Amino acid sequence: MKLIITRHGETDYNVKGLLQGQKQSKLTENGIKQAKALAERLKDEKIDVIYTSMMNRSIDTANIVNEYHKFKIIKTELLNERAYGDFEGKYGDKDYDIPNFKERDKKLRFTPKNGESVVKLKKRVKKFLKILPKDKTILIVGHSGTNKMILTVLLKTPLKEWTKLKQ
Repeated sequence: MKLIITRHGETDYNVKGLLQGQKQSKLTENGIKQAKALAERLKDEKIDVIYTSMMNRSIDTANIVNEYHKFKIIKTELLNERAYGDFEGKYGDKDYDIPNFKERDKKLRFTPKNGESVVKLKKRVKKFLKILPKDKTILIVGHSGTNKMILTVLLKTPLKEWTKLKQ
């Protein structure tokens, strides 16, 4: 199996610095340009299937890539970004009702209200990786957190180090 792991194009939430999580958002003009550049970059790559989350930003990115390639696209909730629950749509630490959210989030079992913990995200990603065909080249159009967790699992990185991975 060959994996090509990529992130969706820029969204208005990215521009504003908002925590998206599982909120739906649209690609900006720049995000559309990024997706087209990705499609161009991958135009000669032999890809058998595209997996994407159920989030509009990833689906739209996958569809733009697919305009050039006509690959099979499989949408799955297993690739959705981590659910940040009540923190979604808020700006950085200043909007959170707990001190220093990023430090608190390093506690791997911390679950935001109506959200999911890092441990739960890892379980979801492991479930996703188990369903992948072993003899295919796969393009994953995911999210920052989900992609980092895929790398964490594949590279057998200690979970406490998951946020340090670059994508």
